[in-house]
Amino acid sequence: ASLVLLLAYQSYLFSNAIELSGIVSLLFCAATMRQYAYRSLSTKSKRATRYLFHLLSGLAENFVFIYLGISLFTTSDVLFRPVFVVYVMISTCISRYLAIFPLSRILNAIF
Repeated sequence: ASLVLLLAYQSYLFSNAIELSGIVSLLFCAATMRQYAYRSLSTKSKRATRYLFHLLSGLAENFVFIYLGISLFTTSDVLFRPVFVVYVMISTCISRYLAIFPLSRILNAIF
């Protein structure tokens, strides 16, 4: 489990060192490791890896929301614009509708 984590971190560090996107590097590293490395792990290692990454993803998500919440109340120059908030929520719903349903239909037709 730790070797999988170190390989992903090494991919991120290498891409940042040559000034490329670390997120894209992690995406392709994860796809490659899922295809090749994950299948060669034992059942116990697969379970440990799955639980480790589930734990890390939960911790990262909690950190992001806590950071956003703290930064909202510690920033002094916050302008609250209710019209903008409503506009963003409506445009987000519309854009998700326009993206999800056609893509789902295409994927269902293919597979």
